[in-house]
Amino acid sequence: MGLAAKAKTAGPSNIGNLLAGEGIPATAGFGVPYEGLHGIDERARLAEFPQVYAVYQRALLGLLQAD
Repeated sequence: MGLAAKAKTAGPSNIGNLLAGEGIPATAGFGVPYEGLHGIDERARLAEFPQVYAVYQRALLGLLQAD
């Protein structure tokens, strides 16, 4: 989809961390670029929502077609 995703730890408490600890591959925290998360100046690049949506849609359709 033309996006370059980078792996990183997502917070201290996250379902992705729990699943990874059990050996289950997981994606958590993937979305539009943001700054000031949970702050009074929190903001996100809304123009990138269509690309992120397309990635999630493709992943979901792939999971639904899995054996």
